[in-house]
Amino acid sequence: MRIFVFDTRLKRQKTGSGAFTILTAAARQAFRDWLRTASSGSDLCCVVSASVVLPGLVPGADPANASPPDSMQASESERSTLLRELVEQVPGRFVLISGDYHVSAFGEVRLNDRRVGAFVLAPPLYAPLSYANSSPSDVWLSERVELSGLGTLSVQAEPPSRGSGFGMLRCQRERQGWELGFTTQSCDFDDTGEWHARDWPAMQFGATEMVEHR
Repeated sequence: MRIFVFDTRLKRQKTGSGAFTILTAAARQAFRDWLRTASSGSDLCCVVSASVVLPGLVPGADPANASPPDSMQASESERSTLLRELVEQVPGRFVLISGDYHVSAFGEVRLNDRRVGAFVLAPPLYAPLSYANSSPSDVWLSERVELSGLGTLSVQAEPPSRGSGFGMLRCQRERQGWELGFTTQSCDFDDTGEWHARDWPAMQFGATEMVEHR
């Protein structure tokens, strides 16, 4: 397993068009170099980012903040470039890990309905202030991201879960790739205040695509 961590907060700058640049040139080059060394292997490639890459937030989901959403959607060009490089270099072997929405989810990343990756939204450790938390319906599970020349990226997942807590991502090397499982333990302070466990559907990564584990 290989892990690359992006700093998507410190160097964020607003451009004249109202969008943002999030990643420095050095960060983008380091990521390309990291992918290049991974492209010929079989390792699972985990990309960790404070700002969520996929899935995005539904436009207008947070009326208190003007667009763009506080995710990698703030820089669509950088997000598309990052996703394109993952799909081209390590198809079927990447996981996007983040946790900024204050909900939890686990699902597939698809290119033209072919499963090529996975995403993890980790729950917040402690987020009791409802107004600062996204709602499960704010997560844009029907979003489509066009990658010119490659096709359309989408995600597929069960509805996200509310609540503070923690998640455990299990990665097991299999004969034909990797098996991934995700379990969350969370407590919704706006509901009963009780702890709940959730086992998300497990997945298997193959050599060139991800197939559902049954």
